[in-house]
Amino acid sequence: MADQDNLYPWLGPPAQRLLGLLAAERVPQALLLHGLPGSGRRRLADWFAHRLLGLPDAPGAELVHPDYLAVGVEADRAQISVAQVRGLVDFIGLTATTGRK
Repeated sequence: MADQDNLYPWLGPPAQRLLGLLAAERVPQALLLHGLPGSGRRRLADWFAHRLLGLPDAPGAELVHPDYLAVGVEADRAQISVAQVRGLVDFIGLTATTGRK
């Protein structure tokens, strides 16, 4: 459980499922994490992104990596914008800078 020390206790079960996918090399191309505001879904996403990229976890620090793009609802909006989706489409067409290609 030491791998999950920086997570809320209730995120333990989903974190274990994500680690299982990673260990089995069966991580899907995309994941949708949903929950109520304040439930820790952003923290779980950041935690798992660190593992996928082989980086040490840094709670509270912005994850900056050339192979990482976070997409979410912006503070002044009710949904993800078309511009964000276009940016995501452009991003996924790029070749990874690290890891398997």
